[in-house]
Amino acid sequence: MPVQTYITSLSIEECRSRLTDPKYSSPKFFAYPFTPLPEGTILVKLRGDRFRLFATGPKYIRNSFAPFFYGFLEALPNGTRIHGRFRTHPSSRIFMAIWFGLLGFITLRLTSHLFSTEHQLMQPLYVVFGAPLLMALFGIGLVRFGWWFAEGQRQSMQDFIRNDLLAQPQTQS
Repeated sequence: MPVQTYITSLSIEECRSRLTDPKYSSPKFFAYPFTPLPEGTILVKLRGDRFRLFATGPKYIRNSFAPFFYGFLEALPNGTRIHGRFRTHPSSRIFMAIWFGLLGFITLRLTSHLFSTEHQLMQPLYVVFGAPLLMALFGIGLVRFGWWFAEGQRQSMQDFIRNDLLAQPQTQS
């Protein structure tokens, strides 16, 4: 996703203060599975001028492809600029990189084996190359479905930025 930029009249200290509000802190590890937070609850992790937002989804549903908003604060003379983008958690990105990397490797091995030796194919060609293609389509579909399913979470984070940080999207000029 492209970088999104917001402008707020709040100072960078006030933005940090609002981001560290206790109502946005993560719940205790052992309590969360038994008492899930209401849908749309915003959780914030702040490190210096960098922060990460996450909005909870429907109760008891885990979506590994739900977006996080990774942003940073930049002080301006009359406020603060917020830069950021929506991305999945790094572990999900690593998993998908391994998924597609292995699919690419398998496809290259199948192709090189097919053209390097003379042998009788046990399966038709569409079966040999159909499985990696279907697995690639499944991987793409899984990510797209996860992002579609989390549209409300993305909207909750955008509302948080607009309402709690009093920020408006910066127009390109």
